Amino acid sequence: MKFKKDKYEIIKNAISEEQAKFLFNYLVLKHNAIAKMTEDKWLPERVMDSSTGCQYPLTGYHSNSNDQVPGAYNIYGDHVMETLLIQLLFMTAKITALDLIPCYSFTRLYKKGNQLVRHKDRSSCEISTTIHLGGEVWPLYLKQKRSKAISILLKPGDMLIYKGAELEHWRKPLTGSLCGQTFLHYNDKKGPFGTTNVLDRRPVLGYPFKGVADG
Repeated sequence: MKFKKDKYEIIKNAISEEQAKFLFNYLVLKHNAIAKMTEDKWLPERVMDSSTGCQYPLTGYHSNSNDQVPGAYNIYGDHVMETLLIQLLFMTAKITALDLIPCYSFTRLYKKGNQLVRHKDRSSCEISTTIHLGGEVWPLYLKQKRSKAISILLKPGDMLIYKGAELEHWRKPLTGSLCGQTFLHYNDKKGPFGTTNVLDRRPVLGYPFKGVADG
């Protein structure tokens, strides 16, 4: 099996091109609406958790600030994307041959000049996927130990499944105007985090995350 050997696999048309286009347009619309509502002070940029005194981006969902990609638009746990997380659970489990639990979705609208820094994901991302929704076709690089970096190109609707907490991955600066990606993260139920990271330690899907969320 390719995934077991290489720790990644590309699934063509994991979702239809029409569905990908819908989700990309939804992402752009949401970005524009949130930006305007924030500008007009209908929504705060950050909110205070009275129990801890900590501040979080707009109810824990939206942020234009992220250490991995400063200036990109990020959404943690969007309700539509969390539905996709469940929709593709069986397909991802079948490809990986693992009994998976859903953790969280993270969606990002990259803008011209954005760059994804080289990194590995946190423990809730043992099995990660990235789906190209629309915009610029933009390479993602994967690096395994003792091997050269691999360049991955996805068309709208294609999905890459990879071991996000094991493989380094990154993107060079975006030369186009926009690129929309959604990331769906899962854990192996029989792995070391199979009981602790269910739903990324949230009570239900679609719930905000109070911590350092990333894609």
